[in-house]
Amino acid sequence: MTKEQILADLDYASSIAKDGANTPLLGGPIGLMWGCLVVPTLIAHGAIMEGLINLPQDKIGFIWMAYGIIGTVIALILGRRMDKKPGSQSLLNKVGTALGISVSILIFTFAITTVISAVLNNLPPYVFNYILVFAFSLLTINYAVLAHLSRYTYLRIAAIIAGSFMTISLLMVTQNHVYFVAAAGVVLAQIIPSLIEIKGEQRNG
Repeated sequence: MTKEQILADLDYASSIAKDGANTPLLGGPIGLMWGCLVVPTLIAHGAIMEGLINLPQDKIGFIWMAYGIIGTVIALILGRRMDKKPGSQSLLNKVGTALGISVSILIFTFAITTVISAVLNNLPPYVFNYILVFAFSLLTINYAVLAHLSRYTYLRIAAIIAGSFMTISLLMVTQNHVYFVAAAGVVLAQIIPSLIEIKGEQRNG
């Protein structure tokens, strides 16, 4: 490798580091929207399972279906707006967008597959609770990657919180109360970080 190639590689690495450090994440509104939708959905799920809401358990699927449809429509609208904002084509935001889409698709696929498997194999209801464990696991990876690229402290903390709630959800996987705990986890690991991102975007806007 020549001296020129080494210098070029160093300049490239430096530009990536500066790009990650100086660019605010723009996915805050989408993360906040999903968080604000999923928290009442989780609480409703847990309340129905505990008998606190007088609805048959087979209606829970319709609640989650409404959550998915409403969230997807709003996410598409917010995503188009985000693409028009300054900094949307930065490395950090491109990675953030790719991670967000991948996480959403994987959670959706895992949830649908779990439902199909539960029906075909007559599995117990608590099998659905593993979706929470899977979701917090992906959220942990999402934050860990973005924290590594950006060096934002709040993302590192969010990754630790999400990982902690993944562990807690797994320990409580057979209990209906896990949905209330998961709702608290979403507030700490998703809603608050999203608000921080929105504030950072406004400050740099």
